[in-house]
Amino acid sequence: MKKVIAGLIALPMILLAAGAVDAQCPSGTYANVTIQQINLGLGVVEGDTVLVDDVVVVGLREDGYWVQEPADTSAQFSGILVYINGAPTSFNVGDNVDVIGVYQEFFG
Repeated sequence: MKKVIAGLIALPMILLAAGAVDAQCPSGTYANVTIQQINLGLGVVEGDTVLVDDVVVVGLREDGYWVQEPADTSAQFSGILVYINGAPTSFNVGDNVDVIGVYQEFFG
């Protein structure tokens, strides 16, 4: 089963608000983008609501997890860190997920 993760998209991280994991897809307008587009800043500006779909959880941390586009062969641009900001997780490495949120830059 695919999980939807609502939150904030950031470069080079995806930030999620507490309690946003396993949320339903919010209504409204959003752009469907790839992790590569986020990492390269292509067609995405801060404040845009974006959807990154069909990504795979490839690593878990206490404060977040890594997702990657399985079809992308460019390791430099295929993955991104999702920072969960204290939200509980109910997924594992190998899970297929969608991530939706507001794009913003974050360095830290």
